[in-house]
Amino acid sequence: MRFLIILTFIITLPLYGETLFFNSNRSGMYLEEIDSPLNREYYIEQISDFDLGSVEEFFYTDGELTKSIKYNYTLDMTELLESEELVDGIKTRSIYRNGRLSSVTKYQKEELLDSQLYHYSSSNLLEKIEYHFPDESRTFSDLYYRNKDGSLRKLYRTGDNGYIIQWYYIDGVIHETWFSYGEKKEQTLYNTDGLISQKINYSGEKEKSKETFNYSITGMLLSSEKIEGEIREEKLFDSDGKNSELRRFKNDILVVKKNFIYQNGYLTKESISGHGKKEVLFYYRDSNNELSNIKYFLNGQLKRESILDSSNDSELIEYFREDELYLKEFYTHGERVLKELYLDGVLFKSESISE
Repeated sequence: MRFLIILTFIITLPLYGETLFFNSNRSGMYLEEIDSPLNREYYIEQISDFDLGSVEEFFYTDGELTKSIKYNYTLDMTELLESEELVDGIKTRSIYRNGRLSSVTKYQKEELLDSQLYHYSSSNLLEKIEYHFPDESRTFSDLYYRNKDGSLRKLYRTGDNGYIIQWYYIDGVIHETWFSYGEKKEQTLYNTDGLISQKINYSGEKEKSKETFNYSITGMLLSSEKIEGEIREEKLFDSDGKNSELRRFKNDILVVKKNFIYQNGYLTKESISGHGKKEVLFYYRDSNNELSNIKYFLNGQLKRESILDSSNDSELIEYFREDELYLKEFYTHGERVLKELYLDGVLFKSESISE
């Protein structure tokens, strides 16, 4: 007789207040409002087969299966041997040996995506992970170096394409990293809170650039300074961590100053002064918060306007001289397809750009 146990856990999370949720693109741009994930019903169904030493869990959202996990144990159910998780068509198979994770392999439609192999020391501490991909040029491995008490001292990553990354820790907190690839090296230093305090780039053994970061007591980024040769660049950041001002010096003489204004997280105005010019760019967005229009002014006069349409990846750029239109350029998918020339604001020549 087989012994099965089926358990179902139901969790309902209500939405409170006026919290709104949106889909967004990779840049974080809001695209459309969606139903709140907090106002949905979640439940988990668990099926345990003690005769076969297996446990299956099924995760549902609003009645739709979103994830499943199957665990296989020894027959006495005391040791996990393997697990298999399925989410969004990606299957992840994990193998365990002596209570430790031994390997992880990911598939999509039975096609291998990647795999990891785990190695341990005689004291049962992780000492190496190998990462493998169908494209072997992406293969890399992590080596773990430890103090006598077992705490992590250094993590060393080396890739088949020749790069090396090293992380150094003190009392479990990262304090330095090195990235090396050929003659190029980058050193990153961290403060006691684990925040980046300096980045130094080298060409061979010669220092090429150094960037320093300053924070408030609460860890908010306030400013940064980058020095590369005779160029020094200073940045100020607002309370949202966005760059609000940039000053560029050459041999300690201010040559360019930029100021940035944001609204609802989006850049709306960029002011640039230097080299005897005053430039201003205004950025406009449509009802979907897609960038739709950019106007460029030089010394108070409109010089260029870009009209963008994200629905068909097209752009129209209009050029002005003494506030009078003299050129239009039409782009589709980043390629210029049409040019129109204007005289006294009137079209007099049109050129189609063939491939």
